[in-house]
Amino acid sequence: MQQRGLVILTPIKPGQVDVLRQLLRSRIDPIWDAQTGQQICRAGMPFDRLHMLHFACIAVLDEDGGDAPMDPCLLFEATIDGAKGDFLDELITLCGPGLDLIYSHCEGYPASGVALPHLVKSYLGGHDVVPSIQYQGHPGRTISEIRGEDGLRLKLLKTLEGIRQQTADLPITRTEILHRLRRAVIAPPEDGETDGDTRWATEKRAEPIKTRWGRILVVLAAAAFGLLVAGVGIWVSAPNAAEYFLCMNQPLGPDTGCRAAFANNGAGTVLVAMSAWPFQWGGWLLSLIAEEGELFWTAAAAVASWLTARGLQYLCETQTKPGNAGTGWLLLQAARWAAVGLRAMALVAIIGFGLTNLGSVQIPNWIAYNLAGAVLTGALVLLVGLPALLFLRYIRTMPSLDSSFGHATAARRAWLSLASDTLWLVMAILTWLLLVAANWVTGYASHPPGMVFMTLVTWGVSGTLSVLFLLALASAAVVLWLLSIGVREQLFDNRSFEDATVLTDVAVDASRFAREGHGVNKVQNHLISVSRIKPGRLRLLRLRFVTFVVNQMCVWWFTRGELGDVRDIHFLRWIIIDRGRRLLFLDTYQGSWSGYLDAFIDSGSVHGLNAIWSHTYQYVRGVPRPVGFPRTECMLLKGARDERPFKAAVRASQKETTVWYSAYPGIGGVNIITNSRIRDDLFRPLDTAETDRLISTIR
Repeated sequence: MQQRGLVILTPIKPGQVDVLRQLLRSRIDPIWDAQTGQQICRAGMPFDRLHMLHFACIAVLDEDGGDAPMDPCLLFEATIDGAKGDFLDELITLCGPGLDLIYSHCEGYPASGVALPHLVKSYLGGHDVVPSIQYQGHPGRTISEIRGEDGLRLKLLKTLEGIRQQTADLPITRTEILHRLRRAVIAPPEDGETDGDTRWATEKRAEPIKTRWGRILVVLAAAAFGLLVAGVGIWVSAPNAAEYFLCMNQPLGPDTGCRAAFANNGAGTVLVAMSAWPFQWGGWLLSLIAEEGELFWTAAAAVASWLTARGLQYLCETQTKPGNAGTGWLLLQAARWAAVGLRAMALVAIIGFGLTNLGSVQIPNWIAYNLAGAVLTGALVLLVGLPALLFLRYIRTMPSLDSSFGHATAARRAWLSLASDTLWLVMAILTWLLLVAANWVTGYASHPPGMVFMTLVTWGVSGTLSVLFLLALASAAVVLWLLSIGVREQLFDNRSFEDATVLTDVAVDASRFAREGHGVNKVQNHLISVSRIKPGRLRLLRLRFVTFVVNQMCVWWFTRGELGDVRDIHFLRWIIIDRGRRLLFLDTYQGSWSGYLDAFIDSGSVHGLNAIWSHTYQYVRGVPRPVGFPRTECMLLKGARDERPFKAAVRASQKETTVWYSAYPGIGGVNIITNSRIRDDLFRPLDTAETDRLISTIR
């Protein structure tokens, strides 16, 4: 059954905020019975009678600082099984008196109340807002399934304890233990047994289609896109095929037209070079340097220019102090970006000198040669170098290195960046060497083997990469445009917003999170955060795009109980509200508040979190200027990795969860995943190691 979220935001009547908040605390919020470990619902709002309801939250959202404060509104959040309309019907039928009591303080609520249920349903449904991001930690699992699988684990644990007592002095195999566990599950309940009938566990658990096939569909979609690009590329490069085939039976050499045909296609020359007979690399390199000495010296000058520019950039990065927006900071940033541009030009020059060697032409004329071949030549190097580059970028953001390098000094962070950029230089040099080597081998080799195969490969691959190259150019133009806007936005943020580090010394109203960690929230907790979206249409548009991408990943990829590496989430929602001026974050999670945020900080999910919250700021009592999110790089890096400012920012934006109900308050998200795994493994064939793992999991 599909799970859905209901988020109803209704404006509160003037002067009724405090009255409504007190009403929710005293007459609506369920009472926690510590002896039974259960919630006792109030007579007016019997949440426990709503069989579709997983979680419910009611809270008052208001602001007490800053310009243009948000109009106070009432939040009603519910996570349900099935259709929203059916749930609203049940809610109005069973909780009518409580709804009238609550919403009589809200604007526009029908004066007739639940006496005319269709008007109340229309009112509540009309104020339901659609989340920009909605993540389900356990898609497809109904309330009865979650409770039942937890009861199944407890019954198996009880059975294991009985087996241990019965066979304390007798040897027993793991297989026999497994058989006894299975018999205990399929046996009908005896009179007076409280564990209930568990024979339903023999049936295979139903998984939603998106959970089972979502990732496969994503991979197939990516493959279909690749085939589309390949088809377009082959179609574009088809006119060159005839020229290749005409030259197949003619010798290659410096004085033949066919040599030029292949030399003008960098892809063909590289493939010829790769298929040529092996030769002595040392002697070849010396001969190449002797014959192409001028080319080597020009490339060496470009490499020296790159090293000089990168050294200047490193110096600027180590001297930059966060939060300083003065003249000195602007000069350092200008010098840094100038160095970035110089080293980019040096990289282009290195590869360009190699391209000029194809056909021995001058620099202004190399563009006239087959661009597809040149792209393939560089791609052969990128296929080798990009994995290494991505690995190094990952190393830079690993939590283990962040603790020792990431936040220690700016110099160490700049050093890691320098190592990453140096890899780009190495790849450019390798590309240049391949270009030179390809031209040299093509000019002197005769009848290289596999000509037909090479021609076909060159035709298809170079055409495909030509299309990819054009897409890359368009993407690069967009990226450069966004970077230029990003620089202006960063300057604006430095002038307009305080750094989040100031929040580490600001006291926060503890009543907002007084219920965390005890009572009904001992295992499960709830977080409400409201922050303002930074001004600018482009920022809002970019935020909507980011949330769209993240939401699609939650729908199709993160469907197996983990958002990145975070397994503690039951349900999570981000919602753009107040006509695009504020961002509402709702989260039901397992464990402590601090430990939960640590899980985000230490995982790859922190990049998505940065991309969303870096668009926001907030007003905090005691701070004269608005406070931004901890500073990020390229929206993804740093940000929440700065632990103390990040946690302080979340606390400052947090609102009180006034009313909270859970249908299974003692079951955490990790427990739900574990219980489902036990059920899935119990009745399938298991080897010895899998049996040991199952028994250990039950314990």
